[in-house]
Amino acid sequence: MTPTATITILLSEADVLTLNDGSTRPCGFWAEEFITAHRIFTAANIRTIIATPGGGAAHVEPDSMHAPHSPDPDGYRTYLSGLSENLSAPTSLETVDPATVDGIFVPGGYGPVVDLHKNSHVGNFLRALRQEGTPIATVCHGTAALLADTTSGATWPYAALTMTSFSDQEEADIGLLGTLPFTVEQEIRRRGGTYTAGQPWQQHIEITDTLITGQNPASTAAVAAQLAQRTSTHSTSTIRS
Repeated sequence: MTPTATITILLSEADVLTLNDGSTRPCGFWAEEFITAHRIFTAANIRTIIATPGGGAAHVEPDSMHAPHSPDPDGYRTYLSGLSENLSAPTSLETVDPATVDGIFVPGGYGPVVDLHKNSHVGNFLRALRQEGTPIATVCHGTAALLADTTSGATWPYAALTMTSFSDQEEADIGLLGTLPFTVEQEIRRRGGTYTAGQPWQQHIEITDTLITGQNPASTAAVAAQLAQRTSTHSTSTIRS
């Protein structure tokens, strides 16, 4: 069956997060967010391109594979093992033509606050999608990727837009508020974005034009469903292999 659309799932290449005191912790993509979205896209007959900025391996964040963060650790391991080749040798974002995709999804985990937020390839890709009106969807710390779409001396293009991400309250709940180089909430506010949050750990999404953002893992399914729906109206005329 011919895919109905193509979505790029952008993952971080980072596996270590350095905190303000110089200590480190393992990081990567959040299993629940990646798997939930991938399942929704697959069920909708949407082709997915798993990509990292330079084609380096994507790493699952270890904490996301253990209770209480993982509701199904054995199932997650099985699902990820079926995509092991795509995760160990993903597509380089540099080689993806933005004109050939119908949307992008960026899950969280702390990886994006290490590399995606400042990567020029990420910024260029998002800028091209934004200019074409292609849907952009992020969840949790994945919203940090939007920070890469900036030009020196220019106003952040997402300034004044309403969006959400993992909240400072949620960072505090897990004991990391004040230890991180920055929080996504604070950086959105600093750059002029309109930040909103719902109750900690509960579903909350924001949709502004072609931008879809979710607050936390509980918001992933709603974000992915919205993106899947919107790609059906944006689908490129030819699905390239």
